[in-house]
Amino acid sequence: MQKKALVAFKCTKEFVFFCMKKFVLFLTILISCNMNNDEKKQASGAVELKETDCHTDRNTVSSISNKAGEIFMVDNVNFGIRSDATDQPLLPCNLPIALQKAGKKIIFSGAVKETKLSELWAGQPFVLTSIKEQ
Repeated sequence: MQKKALVAFKCTKEFVFFCMKKFVLFLTILISCNMNNDEKKQASGAVELKETDCHTDRNTVSSISNKAGEIFMVDNVNFGIRSDATDQPLLPCNLPIALQKAGKKIIFSGAVKETKLSELWAGQPFVLTSIKEQ
């Protein structure tokens, strides 16, 4: 009688282990499916810009349309755009996270905003209207 009870416990333990492995596999697949949406958007080249209210209090100085540029790191958390379209670096307030990598080549459009006399900026405030990887 004791042997049968021991065998039944072994089968139950193996069954529980088997079920746990399947559950972990299911969770891994589920999580990876959710993470791939951003990667698919990034791989297509075109990046969706979030609508933003940044720099609404500033006048537009000029516009840039479909110009080549390169992303650069201003400091540990801020990124800018260097381009032949302007002599100053541009500091976009709505640069997508997927493109926040120094050295990335882009084609972009947007509005150059004014700086006030009392402000010190590392570049020109900028609002992106479109951007894609080159």
